[in-house]
Amino acid sequence: MKQSCQKKVMELQCHITDVSRERDNLKSSWEKEREERVSATHKCKVCFSEPITHAIYPCYHMALCGTCVEAVDRCVICRQDKKSAIRIYIQ
Repeated sequence: MKQSCQKKVMELQCHITDVSRERDNLKSSWEKEREERVSATHKCKVCFSEPITHAIYPCYHMALCGTCVEAVDRCVICRQDKKSAIRIYIQ
């Protein structure tokens, strides 16, 4: 009886280890996918390579990097005329 219980305990511990490993793998995959999505949403909407650093005034759409903001006359989101641009610091 005691051996049977010990065997069952060992089986359950192995199962817990397997489930924990699977959970960790899923969490890692989810975090990587989330990071890729967040990274993509924070890229310049013109060049798609640099991070967004500027907002267009007066609409305040944050969509452009420092290089691309100099090259546009209108907001790339709403097409409103650009009067100026504001540097945005995102942490």
